[in-house]
Order: sequence, then structure tokens, then C-alpha cells
Amino acid sequence: MCDACLGEAAPRPLQCDQVLGPYKGKSVVVTGARGFLGSVVVGLLGNADCRIVRVLRDGGVSSPRPVRAQVEDVIGNIGESGLWERVLAEADIVFHFAAQTSAAQASENPAGDFEANVRPLLCLLETCQRTRLRRTVVFSGTATQVGIPARMRSMRGTQTHR
Repeated sequence: MCDACLGEAAPRPLQCDQVLGPYKGKSVVVTGARGFLGSVVVGLLGNADCRIVRVLRDGGVSSPRPVRAQVEDVIGNIGESGLWERVLAEADIVFHFAAQTSAAQASENPAGDFEANVRPLLCLLETCQRTRLRRTVVFSGTATQVGIPARMRSMRGTQTHR
């Protein structure tokens, strides 16, 4: 990527147009836009000629507006189908990065974890199915979303215990 994308100290294996070209003219929805992954994606796509819809939980302070991209902030609950109907109507790509990632919090409040992690993705998928919208969806996950196992298999095939 070029210096404008990653800064002068970053390596440049690809040119911006190679990476950002496919996003030209696209509408990209980003949940978790204030988090680590979401803010990086918004920052990179900010150099593309695209439309970015940052889905935010509240109207708090967001990162600076990107340089080339048009940016729209939508405030709402990603656990509600109505929000997904609004943002998916014109979306081409969805980067779904909003999540609760604390294993301790998930253990203490499984129902809250379900509401933060499972229900939003379920609403997204059900909205696509109900409205017959086919969108590219990118999401990330961690081991904490499914729990840390009590027993893990090592590379040699032996079991280790926690």
C-alpha cells in the first residue's frame, strides 16, 4: 500500500489502486468503526472513492473523517432488524467488527454476550434472507467468542490441561 494508506514507515507491497480499486463506487458498511479493526478499515478505505457507513452505538466522538470517501454515521442498535434494513438497502459490502470480546464478561453475563455478539449477526443474516439481499459480509472472531477449552491438543497429539 502507499504512504497515504499506511504512513511513510510502512512497507509497500501493493499500490493503493490495487488494494482500494475494487472499492471504487461501492457502499461499505462498518460496524465497530471506533474499535481497532473498524477504525483501521475506515482509515484505509478513506483513501478510496467510496461511501462508508459507520454504524455507531451512540453519537460519541469518532475518528477523523477520511480524505476521499464520503462518510455517513448511522446511530443505532445492531441487534435490531430495522437498523440492518436501513444500512443494507444500499450497501455492497459489510465489515461487521462490533463485538464484546472479554471472556470474563462473557462468563459473567452469557445473556449479555449473546445480545452483543450473536443477535447482531443473526439480525444481519435474517435481514439479508428476508429481503433477498446478497451482500459480501466480512467479520472477525476470536477464541473468546466460543470459550477457552479446558483441554487443548498440542502439536504432538498429547492433551494439555488448563
